[in-house]
Amino acid sequence: KENLQYYEDQLIDKYGNTVYIIENAIGIFDDDGKLTGIRGYIFNNTERKHLETQLLHFQKMQGIGTLAGGVAHDFNNILSIIKGHATLIQTGKIDKTVDLNSSVQSIHQAVDRGAQLVEQILTFARKADIDFKAVNVGSVIQEIVSLLSGTFPRTIDFNLKLTDAYFIRADQGQIHQALLNLCINARDAMQTGGTITISTRLVNGEQLKLKYPDAQADKYVVIDVADNGTGMDEQTRERLFEPFYSTKQRNQGTGLGLSVVYGIISSHFGFVEVESEPGNGTTFSLYFPQTQNEEEIVVDNEPKTEKPILGNETILIVEDEEMLVDLLSATFEDSGYSILVARDGLEAISTYQKNIGKIDLIFSDSGLPRLNGWEAFNRIRQIDPAARAVFASGFFEPEVRSQMIDNGVEKIIQKPYSPLDILKTVREILDKKASK
Repeated sequence: KENLQYYEDQLIDKYGNTVYIIENAIGIFDDDGKLTGIRGYIFNNTERKHLETQLLHFQKMQGIGTLAGGVAHDFNNILSIIKGHATLIQTGKIDKTVDLNSSVQSIHQAVDRGAQLVEQILTFARKADIDFKAVNVGSVIQEIVSLLSGTFPRTIDFNLKLTDAYFIRADQGQIHQALLNLCINARDAMQTGGTITISTRLVNGEQLKLKYPDAQADKYVVIDVADNGTGMDEQTRERLFEPFYSTKQRNQGTGLGLSVVYGIISSHFGFVEVESEPGNGTTFSLYFPQTQNEEEIVVDNEPKTEKPILGNETILIVEDEEMLVDLLSATFEDSGYSILVARDGLEAISTYQKNIGKIDLIFSDSGLPRLNGWEAFNRIRQIDPAARAVFASGFFEPEVRSQMIDNGVEKIIQKPYSPLDILKTVREILDKKASK
């Protein structure tokens, strides 16, 4: 006997397109309580949904712009570490083996740090379909703080208070977006510095229902993002989530950040609260229905001993970066492989044609002169449908990655890679071919 108010759903039209609707309805009952009719309407909400998606991506790109200066600073620090230790090694100023190993280890750590920063930026910026799955809240918070701690001013500190491993059903990219927007808002409220405290807690759904009648879950995971900045008055708080409302100067932002946060949390069947007073900082509380972890993580504590990974097959290296050609050539030849080298896509096709039947695997970069690696491999497959390849790249769109795997590419390795990663991957693929 309850009314149906602002119920969102999606349908499929006769052409197979998704149509988003909003439904409002009220039941009409007789004196005996029997339903005699329904009065209401259905509103086509498809265009608004598409606009929301575009708005979210636009706001995401604006966030990337906000971080650009800090990212450049962090990368320059990473490059300085690498160059500094490489110079010490090159000039012979490191005499002891211990010192040499320490410098090499520092270079490895700096490279890993740079790779993680790139992956975080690409994950954040990627325009992908919404993918709801079980997400570890603590892990997401640590990822965004890892990204921001290297890009925010040194006067901004982060304080994490994460309790237990809470999981929510969410799109990880959108949660990144919401947290980024709140952290940027907190940073801007602390012009002379301060602390952003992010904490997690669990609340009972029945208690929350007293405040939010739409709360349906038994438990809600709460993420609190607090700052000790300037705070807000009541008038500002009331308009906070309105699109394009902002207390910042015209050139400091669009005023879309918090409205996007509100939209993200609502799409996750959650709630947003804000507590703030002038001079006493601000706390945003994000409520998400709790879910269970969908995957069991198996930890293998058995010690591993690395064995030499050797082979005698022939590999075609397709790479235009000369230093990488030298690295790959040395890596494969030292492990017993024979190699052929091509430095662009057209040369790769020509080399393969001249050595058809002799090449066991292609190891290719994607961005090549004259003809990119993927197009070159497609042409090679027309010559030899049995051709197999491993691709290395800094980034592939998910749909391109899937297309490549479906069309003969055995593996895609993320740059930067290590010689050991390359040898393991190549050996696994060649052994798999031999067993067929």
